[in-house]
Amino acid sequence: MRRIVILIFCGFVMGCEDIVEVDVKDAPPAIVIDAWINDKRETQTIKISSTQGYYDNNEPIGIPGAEVVITDSKGGVFEFRDTFNGDYVWNPSASNF
Repeated sequence: MRRIVILIFCGFVMGCEDIVEVDVKDAPPAIVIDAWINDKRETQTIKISSTQGYYDNNEPIGIPGAEVVITDSKGGVFEFRDTFNGDYVWNPSASNF
């Protein structure tokens, strides 16, 4: 009988839920650069966007018009092409890999 009372009590305790609402203040947008670059012979993409509000569920807004260039330790320069939606792409070729 004692076990049943304990199980019922645990069910009530674990079933309780408190709703917490947090007042999140808006901040000015910041630039976000999202990239994973490697040395494989495959298309490389860098995404540039801006931050958005905490409760904003929309897709982040891309920032077009930037000049994106990566230089490696051997002096190689890799220019990324703007796709005008916030994505910057570099495709390997025999001449620049």
